[in-house]
Amino acid sequence: MSELGALIRLFVYIVLVVFLIRLWRAALIDSFRANVFALRDELFDFAAAGNISFENPAYSELRVSMNSVIRFAERITFIRMCLSSIVERFSPHPYAKEYVRMMHARLVALSPEQRDYLIGAHFRLQREMLRHMAFKSPLFLSGLAIFKVINRCKGLLQRSGKGLTTKLERQINVIETQAVLSRQQEMARASAA
Repeated sequence: MSELGALIRLFVYIVLVVFLIRLWRAALIDSFRANVFALRDELFDFAAAGNISFENPAYSELRVSMNSVIRFAERITFIRMCLSSIVERFSPHPYAKEYVRMMHARLVALSPEQRDYLIGAHFRLQREMLRHMAFKSPLFLSGLAIFKVINRCKGLLQRSGKGLTTKLERQINVIETQAVLSRQQEMARASAA
């Protein structure tokens, strides 16, 4: 009887852990979406205050990017970033580089205040994406903690941190581009139907 009781308790614990993990991930996705909604609202308020035109291509593209990230929040994962990084290295998607180049070209045409605001808003979007991936993936969080400890021990945190940020920014751009492409494909299918 005690063996059966132990098996039942083990089963209940496993079901409970799976349930809690699913709740945790759903809460993370909701929190992430709420944070990106808040960023998008700030961007809208910036334009509504007359600081930039609603028709400005840089503003529009950043807004589309935020909407795409909101729509595909559940697909933004550390594993996807790693796999995308590998695929991108061996078979670069032409739109990814074009997207980054196009955004830079649109930003150059803006006033310094507009440019700084949009770059800051995009940076905050990417920071939210990183935070989302970190809390959604124990592997990513552990790896980041180990990386920081090792770099502190070496005394190279500043220099290595910049390299990490640059590498992660490139990978986040790929994930962001995938979200935009997925949203465009979804909209094309909807309009064709």
